[in-house]
Amino acid sequence: MDMIHHTIKHESHDHQLIHVQRPALFFCLACGTEHRGASYLCTTCGFWVNQICASLPRTVKYRKHHHQLALSYSLPDEYYQFRPDCDVCSGKLRRMHWVYLCVGCRYFAHVNCATSKAEPSRLTHSSCLAMSSYLFDCFFFRLCLDGELLYWT
Repeated sequence: MDMIHHTIKHESHDHQLIHVQRPALFFCLACGTEHRGASYLCTTCGFWVNQICASLPRTVKYRKHHHQLALSYSLPDEYYQFRPDCDVCSGKLRRMHWVYLCVGCRYFAHVNCATSKAEPSRLTHSSCLAMSSYLFDCFFFRLCLDGELLYWT
């Protein structure tokens, strides 16, 4: 069966992204969590983002912070040296993952934390961050597409 591939140009990435509509299990490089379902994939470099992250708003108003939070496509270098934690769940922030931040207050939040309707005390990112930390630190990705395992090193 032939599939029509729709492509988009996302401001977070240099290459075109194809819309993947087939069920796939993958780690989203925007939020660092495992997803299954519609996504966007760069066939040039392997950048893979879930459809929800690809459509995140540039700013959000988080109920526990008095300023708007701006979306950043990575943790800015000037803040990374301080190894900031998420101000919502207290989990570690990864340099390569997208983050919502308030520069004036130095307030940082995982994209999933800043957009979640759950109470902050119920949010936990330790397991997904530990797994993504292992995957990114080892440059090893396991992707499952239609039952086939693909390994990138």
